[in-house]
This record gives sequence, C-alpha cells and structure tokens, in this order.
Amino acid sequence: MAEIVCLVRHSGVDLFEAMAFFTRFAKMSWLNMVSVPSRSTCEPLPRRGPLAGIAQAKQGKRFKAMSESLEILSALLWEKRFAELLNIDFYSNLVGQFSLSNVWVRIEHPLASRLAECSKDESFKQRYGRLLEVATRAAKEAADDDDDEPPVDQKVDAGCGGWRLGRFEGSALFACMALSNHSCLPNFDMRFTDGAIATMVALRDVEEGGELHLAYVSPSKPLDERLATLWRTWGFVCTCRKCQDQLMARAVGEGGDTAGSAVPGGPPV
Repeated sequence: MAEIVCLVRHSGVDLFEAMAFFTRFAKMSWLNMVSVPSRSTCEPLPRRGPLAGIAQAKQGKRFKAMSESLEILSALLWEKRFAELLNIDFYSNLVGQFSLSNVWVRIEHPLASRLAECSKDESFKQRYGRLLEVATRAAKEAADDDDDEPPVDQKVDAGCGGWRLGRFEGSALFACMALSNHSCLPNFDMRFTDGAIATMVALRDVEEGGELHLAYVSPSKPLDERLATLWRTWGFVCTCRKCQDQLMARAVGEGGDTAGSAVPGGPPV
C-alpha cells in the first residue's frame, strides 16, 4: 500500500497502473482463505453443513480484523484519489496475494551492531537491564517448538553479556520469485544478504527459455508431508518428477521417501 501511494504521489504514476503491478501474482481474497477441516485454503468455502458454520465464523473474524486495519490505513493515507485503493475488496485480495506469494526471510538484525556498541556503556546496561530480562523471558515463552533456530538462551553471546538481538524475521514479496512455480526438484534457490536483498542462485544448469522452479516446501520433507502442505496451503497436487518417482516406488512396494535417490540429469535428492 505504501509503495503504491509513493508511486502516485512522488513519481507521477497512474493509480491503476501502480495497483496493477500487485495484481499479477497468484491471488485470492484473504477473507476466503480460511482453514476448514479436510479442505485446502484455496478451495471455495462450503455453503452448507457444519463446515459452513466454521467457515463463516472464521470469515467474520477476518473481516473484523481487515476492516479495523483498513480503517487505520485510511486515516493515515486518505485522499480522494486513493478511494479505489482503500477499499475492502482490493485490500483483501492484496493480503491474500501476499499470503500465497510471499517468502519467509531471516537476516541479521539491522540494529545488532548498534546494540553491541551501546552495550559497552555501563550506564546504558544499567538503565536498560530490566528491559533485557523481560524481553528475553518473553522471547523464550513465545518460541515455536518447531523453530530450527536454537533457543534464545543459547543464542545469547556471552561476550556481550546477553546484549544481542536475535535474527530479524519477516515476510517479503520478490517479484521474480513470486512468479515462479513449485517443484520438489527446484532449479534455483534464494540467498539473502543484509537489508533482505534476495539473490536467485541456480542449483544446476538452466536452459535458455527454461522454466524456473522454486521449492515452496522443503524438498527434504517426506512425500506425504510435502503433498499435504502444498494442498492445504496452495490447493494443488504436486506432479514433479520427484513426487511421481516416489509415488511409483510406493505403488510397486519399493518405498517412496528414500532421501538419497538420484534423478537422471539432476543433483542428489
């Protein structure tokens, strides 16, 4: 929303042209992307039966959250020329698109070096020591058990006496990556540097004109888990070479999740 406003206000771009840039990726109204048992979040919501009640209740909560959020944005950004931008339909599609197309990013915290320098000052440590204790305890309580990052107390640098920020985590839209399709045998990966600058790195030779594939889920996960996650989140069944080979191996009784199997012309899986 901020980028669209800036393009219009400061670069003279037509509003609808600026909005169109963010309508070319996979999208669906965030209001309809609710989790219902046995259904993908991309499937049309049930209109009858007990699941319909669950879907409507979740939709209601989302509508309330989205309306309150849009009300704040409108108070900050309102100008008559932005009326088409600040409406619930465009906003819900924009948020839904980000849910489908964004990637998770982890980089070193932008303020890490500044805090390390400040922590050398005893008066600073004395003044903010209590804040450190509370923040560290809150981070421990909020830690996700499935997070592959080490616990907060293991990440603290003893040399800094605990004055260290964890890695910065966020969600970002990178246009080239958002336009790539999924494969459990991706031919490129992403590398992030300071400032969340993303670089696309080829994992093997890519022919000119060939399609770029990114792994939406970890290729190292078992077949069932990959298929279930892709279906629940994006609403499609993966038919890449790796999934087909593993399904065929399972069908003939050879077991389909062998981590070290090789694919002709490609790297070890």
